Amino acid sequence: MGTIVCTFHAGAIARDGVRRLEAALRRVYRDELGQSARVFWYELPAGQAFTAGQPSDFTYLLVEVADGLENARRERALHAFANELATSMQVAIDRVMVTVADHSVFARFLGAYRERIRPRSRPWFLATTVLGLLRSRRRDGYLALRTNL
Repeated sequence: MGTIVCTFHAGAIARDGVRRLEAALRRVYRDELGQSARVFWYELPAGQAFTAGQPSDFTYLLVEVADGLENARRERALHAFANELATSMQVAIDRVMVTVADHSVFARFLGAYRERIRPRSRPWFLATTVLGLLRSRRRDGYLALRTNL
């Protein structure tokens, strides 16, 4: 099973829109990569993302794929994800950023994220993260991660 992480700006997608987009992203993953995927969502609070010193309106998608995926499939998947994201959010394609990363790169990214937390705090962080995921799944219908720790 693969993983997709989507980072979007507060107010850019309605709650029911997130569920529809999640279904669409899972469908693209299955169609292009032949597997199921879980999707995690980061909603950026207003005023916390900037590009070139200006408030940013980009939506970011990080997609985990098998190590060594051939470039033709990777490129096809990248375009399919970008098109689905832009269409679903009703934004121009140049307002979305998609990274299709090998599993090993994805794992290093998550490892680096984990390493920034003091070792003694990691069990608490893990417990509150899992609790937050379960709470968001029940309340909102999707797995939302906290942006600010």
